[in-house]
Amino acid sequence: MKLFLLLWVWQLPTGFPLPHIQPQNRMSQEKFELGRRLFYDVRLSWDGKQSCASCHQQSRAFTDGRAVAPGSKGRNTMTLTNVAYNASFMWSNPKLTALEDQALVPMLTEMGVRGHEREILRRLRPHYGELSLKDIVNAIATFERALISGRSPYDRLVFDADHEALSESEWRGMQLFFSERTGCAACHSGFNFSGPVRYVGGRAVRPALVANGVTGGKFRVPTLRNVELTGPYMHDGSIATLDEVIERYAVAHKLELTTSECADMVAFMRSLTDREFTTDPRFADPSCSAGVSPALGGREAGETPALHVTYSSVGCLYLSRAGAAMCSSTVAADRRAEAAQSSWSAEEAAAAWAGAEPYP
Repeated sequence: MKLFLLLWVWQLPTGFPLPHIQPQNRMSQEKFELGRRLFYDVRLSWDGKQSCASCHQQSRAFTDGRAVAPGSKGRNTMTLTNVAYNASFMWSNPKLTALEDQALVPMLTEMGVRGHEREILRRLRPHYGELSLKDIVNAIATFERALISGRSPYDRLVFDADHEALSESEWRGMQLFFSERTGCAACHSGFNFSGPVRYVGGRAVRPALVANGVTGGKFRVPTLRNVELTGPYMHDGSIATLDEVIERYAVAHKLELTTSECADMVAFMRSLTDREFTTDPRFADPSCSAGVSPALGGREAGETPALHVTYSSVGCLYLSRAGAAMCSSTVAADRRAEAAQSSWSAEEAAAAWAGAEPYP
């Protein structure tokens, strides 16, 4: 009998807590790799033309640059930056609080999986082996949980004491951002510059919807990390640039900011951009990164392994007593864990979210 020891090591940026994980969907290297392949695979959509990455592009911090996502009924694509910490996942529906459930929604709607589940699973079988829809959802959620960003110039200032990390304009913008005068940090708070977050050891939080005073309605407060790359902005993509965002907020909240102060605020927001995150080969399309192994943190095969392979995101230490395990071993273990904990089924999730707000 072969014994496999799989060890997932979170290599978190300084100041970041351990992400909350659904107990029925443990993290593993092989599941991360499976989820990465599925994330970029257009065969997962009914028409074979769309993948998760169609709307979540790494170079744009896993958004798509469009005002609204195709088939989303007027919703802008939210970034997957640090999605592991989210308390909820929809713009205006706080009931969806599990990343696994969120991953299923666009598959059933925009990607056209609903009603064609068996055909799509048969299509994938030659490439992945025997998988269920739940296996696919769990793997994609595992990949998405690994998308952690925390090596921006701002982080280098705060956590590395690099006082040259920010320009003078960015420094002034930071002071304005955290001031009572602007009140920005009242909503975009904490290490993630967002609304409520969940993590191991943190206090219990409830998803929150907030009226921003600029657009009508109440919506989830998204992270500002990598915000330079995630426009257009707002739930409906109605604001094209960060400059216009600041101007609109200044008018709506009567901030009386000067032109130079608005520019400083924008400069500070750009200092939250993590270029390592948007170029990390572990998160890239595996078909475009030949010779680079995500299990090796972007190192070429054969190089000496190192525990701290990449500071900005997730590194993985993958140990095996009897060689490399196949994806089926993790899938089988997950199914046993799910059965023991009576977790949701794909059918139940589909029924629960039929007619719900489409992703994102």
